[in-house]
This record gives sequence, C-alpha cells and structure tokens, in this order.
Amino acid sequence: MHCKFHYSKPLNMKNIFYVLPMLLSLHSTCFGQEITEIDSMEISFEEQIAYTFEHVDLSEVLLGNGILYEHGYPFFNIDLFNGALTDTNYSSMPIFGMAYATLYGMALDVPHRLLEPEYYRSRCDTIKPSESTIPLVVMHQYYTRISPTAIEDGLMTVAGNQIFDVPGRPFSPYLQKEVFMICPARTNIHGGHLQLRFDDSLFFSNTGKSVESLAIDVGDGLGYVPVEFGQVVSAMFEESGQKYLKFKVSYTDSTIYFSHSEIYIDLSNHNKTSIDFPYDTPDIVHHISVSATFDISSSPESPATITASGGGTIRVALACGHTSIQKPFIWAEGWNPVVNSINLNLTYQTASDRINYQNATMPKTLSEYLEDEGYDFIALDFDDGGGYLQVNAKFIEEAINWVNVKFHKVVELNNLALI
Repeated sequence: MHCKFHYSKPLNMKNIFYVLPMLLSLHSTCFGQEITEIDSMEISFEEQIAYTFEHVDLSEVLLGNGILYEHGYPFFNIDLFNGALTDTNYSSMPIFGMAYATLYGMALDVPHRLLEPEYYRSRCDTIKPSESTIPLVVMHQYYTRISPTAIEDGLMTVAGNQIFDVPGRPFSPYLQKEVFMICPARTNIHGGHLQLRFDDSLFFSNTGKSVESLAIDVGDGLGYVPVEFGQVVSAMFEESGQKYLKFKVSYTDSTIYFSHSEIYIDLSNHNKTSIDFPYDTPDIVHHISVSATFDISSSPESPATITASGGGTIRVALACGHTSIQKPFIWAEGWNPVVNSINLNLTYQTASDRINYQNATMPKTLSEYLEDEGYDFIALDFDDGGGYLQVNAKFIEEAINWVNVKFHKVVELNNLALI
C-alpha cells in the first residue's frame, strides 16, 4: 500500500472529497444528493480512484493526452501556468517538482506518463550554487479535466461513491488543458555571473509542437535575447538580490508561450570554500526502527487498536569545529505521502537546499544563521512520509532521545531548535 487513509468514522462522500480532488471539484458545482455511508475502512488512494472510476470509459482520454486531472492528486494549482505571465504564476524548481509529480500521478497508463522523477532530479539536485552554467527546465504538457458542469449537462451521473457515464450523451464531458512553465534548476547562485541555457533533455512536452525559437530576458535591459538549445546567455550583476527572469518559446504553429521565474544572486558567498558550508553533507547517519500502538475505535462501544511499525533515518551535519553534537537544530520531515508512484519523501539534499535558500527579504540564509550560532544541523527522514502519524511521532521522540545520548545530556530548551 502506498498512501494510507484511515477513517475512525464512517466513510462518506464528504470524507472522500478531501482525498479525491475530482470529487471535490465536481461536488462543489454539481452534486446535491445524499451519499450512502459505507463502513469504516483503510484504503489506498489508488484503490479509491479505481473504485470511483470503475464504471467510466476512459478510452477517449487515452486516445488523447492520457492524463486525467481527476484521476490523480494535485499537489498545487497547475491551472495557473498556461503560458501567459501573471503575478500568481512565477515558476521555480519546487513548483516544477510539484507540477511534475501532479502530472505524473494523473497519467492513466505508462506510455502517457512522464519519465521517472529521478530522471530530472538526478541532474538538477546535484547542481551547486557555484556552478558556471544553470540549465533551464521546461514543462509543456496537455492534460484533461472533467467539465465542472458534467453532471448539470447530463454527461455523467454519480451514485454512491462512483461515477457513471451517461449513454448517448450529446457531447464529451472532457476538456483539454495545458500547463507551461520554465525555471532555472537553482533558486540561487553564488557570485554575480549568471549563465543560463536551454537543455533539450530537460524540455518535457507531450504537445507534439515543434520549437521554432527560444528567448531569454535576464532583466538587464536588453529584453528577450534569442538563443538555441545549448547556447549560454550571460549576465553580470553587481548587487545581491532577487533577479527577475522571463522566457519565451515560439512554435512552428505560430503559438507563443511565456513563463517567468526568479533567482537570487548572492555576492557575499562567491569566494567561500566548501568548509564554509558545513551542512552540505552529513557527518553522522543513523537509522531507528519503531512501532506504535494506538486507538482506531469508531465509537466507544467498539474499541479497537492497531500496532504499526516504521522508523526513519537521522542525518547529522556538525557545525564547524564540532566533533560531536553540541547544539542541535532538528529539522523533522512533514507528512509526505507516496501517491501514484510519486514519492515526496524529504531527502537530506532537499533539506540542505531549503536552509540554503536565499529569501530576498532576509539578509542571510537560514544555514548562515545556523552557522553563525554554531548549530549542528539534524534532519529526520521518515521511512514512510505518508505513514501513520503516530508511528512517525514515535520516531521523532526516539530521535530526540538518540540526540540526548549523543549530546551526553538531556537537550535543554534553550539549546534545541525543532521545526
């Protein structure tokens, strides 16, 4: 089982709406009938999706782009990214990752699915802030949505927790949508020399369109500069800060798409060596296995408990000059489920990248604040980020106990930071 859903009360459509985005969106505009309750159960996301669409003929979607929005889990609102520039659709690597995960999980079969996320992550996650050239990642994907008026228009019906096609319906309930975004593979660089390039192996498209031209505007007053795949566009910046980037892709069918992003230029760090960044690589790695027993009773009259196992990995990056844990700063992973083979598990590299992220409103990164205060960075990584909260809470408890032992004393509140 991937993502676990346990309901301590009868499962009805209101519960499922929080799990299934399709039912959530359709219910808000179309459904008014009472929903039959079914017994309390534990089901996977995939099982619920299969059950909901059991009586729907999806061949029309499969003959098209093969990606159905309501058949997966939207990690964020991809509708905002449609090839036009607005104040609400700045792209970045975290947003690109969520878009990738969203579309990957919504594919109805393997032929229509994006490459495994590790394909782009293995290439982008290893790029350091000091890299001479930053590649651009591009997402242009068609996907399908069920019309929000499908029920009102008599194209589909709902009975219980399932959707049904209406025989002989006058037109299709499906709408083709698209998502378009471009961003640099890093959110910040060290030094004032910015170099960007389009990489055709990081251009993810299912549109069938052929690129006629590419252009980049790095905000240096020159406007859009035409480029080819692999060609480097350079810009020099004399001040640290957030820089505004714009991109344009023109296709041979005369359509033009735009995207924009930001990158932080950090001039204060461009001469630092690796020893000045003590949190890039963990010095200590330790795994802990745990189990937890907790109540799953649906009512006082029907007491029930369950025992579940799990655990996680502790990774410690010691502050400069430390040979053991002296001042712990603990970063605990949040709820990160696996949905349709998309693993949102927090890696140490992800945690390290986040504390090194430069916010334009702050003079320093979190890692620099931690370094200045002499904190040891400790990342807690669950074995199953979407598992039972009670099990992962038990792991955090045991991890703190382990830190206490390594710290050779009970961690005092004024010496411990836990987020």
